[in-house]
Amino acid sequence: MKDEILYKLFKALERCSDTNQRVLAQELGMSLGSMNHCIKKMLDSGFLTTESSIGDHKKRCYIYHLTPAGLTERAAVTMRYLQSLIDAQHQMSLEIETLREEATRISAALQKGLASLCHETAPSKNLSISKLVNKSVVASIATNRLQPKPRKRA
Repeated sequence: MKDEILYKLFKALERCSDTNQRVLAQELGMSLGSMNHCIKKMLDSGFLTTESSIGDHKKRCYIYHLTPAGLTERAAVTMRYLQSLIDAQHQMSLEIETLREEATRISAALQKGLASLCHETAPSKNLSISKLVNKSVVASIATNRLQPKPRKRA
């Protein structure tokens, strides 16, 4: 089972231990069969125990309890998942830096090429780069002012 899924499942069970697999599957965006498989693996591994209960609308549900082994695994999964996110962030930072350098080179080449194009093709018409290319885009690329859009928080 992937650490991301396991981490999210541990978190969901911490929030609401008296739930059913259908609710957990919906919350995590998984199929019911996949959730059943995950819960069975966690039970077989000794990470969870269950207690049968009657929930809302007199439907049977289970209360899931983390065992000491489950708490240990929860800590290990959290650390592995955090490290994978840090590694992905580092890789993304490298890719962003490469793209910024490429954008700067393209912008410089574009500015140089358009400037010579303006001078060569129509000096009498007084054309400028800003008339040929959106000035703010060229400026943003040239100065690396491209920034991430603010994300909505849930």
